[in-house]
Amino acid sequence: MANMAQWTELPKDLLLLIAKTLETQIDYLRFRSVCPSWRSSAPPKPRALLGHFSVSDNPSTCSNNYHVSKRTIYIVELPERTHQNQTPSHQWLIKVEEDVSGRMHLLHPLFNSFFKTLPANFPRVMDLLNTRVLQLGDEYVRQCRTNYSPSNGPLKGTRQFLHIGKVAFMGLSCNNDDDYVLLGPSSSGGLTMFSSRDNQWTAMGDHRLNYVDVTAFHGKFYAIEKRGMTSIIDPCCPSKFTSFKSLRLGDDTKQFLVESSGDLLLVDMNVSAWVRQYWDFKPMDNNCIFSFTVFKLDGQKWEPVKSLGDSVLFLSDYSTFSASASDVSGVQGNCIIFSYGSFMYIEEEDDQSKRSSTYIFDLENDNVKCANEKPEYSKLFWPPPDWVTSMGK
Repeated sequence: MANMAQWTELPKDLLLLIAKTLETQIDYLRFRSVCPSWRSSAPPKPRALLGHFSVSDNPSTCSNNYHVSKRTIYIVELPERTHQNQTPSHQWLIKVEEDVSGRMHLLHPLFNSFFKTLPANFPRVMDLLNTRVLQLGDEYVRQCRTNYSPSNGPLKGTRQFLHIGKVAFMGLSCNNDDDYVLLGPSSSGGLTMFSSRDNQWTAMGDHRLNYVDVTAFHGKFYAIEKRGMTSIIDPCCPSKFTSFKSLRLGDDTKQFLVESSGDLLLVDMNVSAWVRQYWDFKPMDNNCIFSFTVFKLDGQKWEPVKSLGDSVLFLSDYSTFSASASDVSGVQGNCIIFSYGSFMYIEEEDDQSKRSSTYIFDLENDNVKCANEKPEYSKLFWPPPDWVTSMGK
């Protein structure tokens, strides 16, 4: 108790300096939760995007509700002293979105859909001081709904499609979280950038280029085009738009940009049945083969990467992030965990379908397994660990 008293009596100016070094929202929340004096010394951080942020760049394509959502991916677990005798499934990988009312919602980390059902005893509140939380990354997604009435085929009547697009986010000033920019691929080709200062989207780049992924890295935006063209954009001076091409990529591949261990990686995924994924909406069969090639950015060149070492990459249409295998129980390094067939109708898949659409690619052995075949992987996503549901009792 004496030691705690000393911590609570630290000068407020020192506490404020410590708080300013905390980069993630979750670390800042935990800092403010320690005691009343720490909470009063660090005011709540303003956030540029609060759950949903309404924007519009092409209203004619959307029937309603065009907005940008921010989600955060976490690994949550019990403190080490409480789970020494537990199996590796004590961890849980989740994606969290805050709505406009401040309520938190859980999503599958590799999909755009909320979990349809939660256990009856699922806790309404989670005590952050009694859990260990590791933030793996954020995702920003713009989405809108459109009505579609097919004239032929198995689908009858009017249905709603959810149009989803990943965007990259970057604050314009470290001291002003209200100023930010978003960058994403345009549906008509090229790129489109949104500035909070101008409150509008602006077309950028060559509209003949089909950009497939964007990310923020070391103060700049990076965008990769289908055939291998890489573009670099300075958010503070968008006119400084530079591009280079050091790779030749095929039409039947899909590219992802992901930061790992301080490096920017480009992952090129080849799917032998790529067209079937989008037109038949069927799960992968045994004859559909994946292969991956990984590159690392070196100046304005992409250099091949033979091994990821201890790193694990997570890839989806909406976000990419990485983790050290030492931070994820039961998971081996040098692998890629990815979703397949993540484009879907408004009518969501069930939670079991999400697990069967998640795969693990082993770079060393060059093979792929369904997450259902590897329980130590599938339990990361669903169901929640027993210690989580026990909090609701």
